[in-house]
Amino acid sequence: MNIITNLLTIQNQFRVYHWQTQKKPGSFAQHEAFGKAYEALDPLIDDFIEVYQGKKGALMGKNGFVVNLENLSDDYNVFIDEAVEYFINYLPQSLDSTSDTDLLNIKDEMLAILDFAIQHGINSDSAKSRKRRIQALAFGQHDKLIALQLKNDQIQASEYLAETLQIAQDRGYFSPSVSCRGFAFWIQGAVFGHLLVEIAEDTNLAEEWTATMRRALDTFVR
Repeated sequence: MNIITNLLTIQNQFRVYHWQTQKKPGSFAQHEAFGKAYEALDPLIDDFIEVYQGKKGALMGKNGFVVNLENLSDDYNVFIDEAVEYFINYLPQSLDSTSDTDLLNIKDEMLAILDFAIQHGINSDSAKSRKRRIQALAFGQHDKLIALQLKNDQIQASEYLAETLQIAQDRGYFSPSVSCRGFAFWIQGAVFGHLLVEIAEDTNLAEEWTATMRRALDTFVR
């Protein structure tokens, strides 16, 4: 399948999922995560295609481009897994590891968006995961082994996110004066703190929280 068709299918499937979770009870986090994934992928897909065509020529569809999209279902995670697999195993087959490092970097940014969205909302059990983490943190106050494991896991996850943010910073998406490590912990703290909104079970509050987060992020993002 053509690269353009694959990338547009992945992006627009997230858009459809975003729309179809708008009024679904208990799916606010999914709704937001799908929407953010769609929006974040848009400039990266544009960059990828333009750089690719500048190096290798125009991408043409034999019979044009046909994008097939599905309705949201309980097994939507299959699509998410296939999208991740495409970025990891299949898209790199069209690229050269030496001469296409620019395209591979953009590919990594797109994959990072999927990874982050999966961890922070697309998973339907994200709210439950946050609650389990609170329980684990509580246990860690009384168990040194659990506390050490939590510490190591947190450091590893934060370093991965900071590295991803560093790529975005190097591309000029947000100010070079911002600490990527500090930004990574701030994002995680905000997402983790969404549990307070979930406890309230107030749709208006959830929308207000999202609007506030976006305004806060606007101070970082160019």
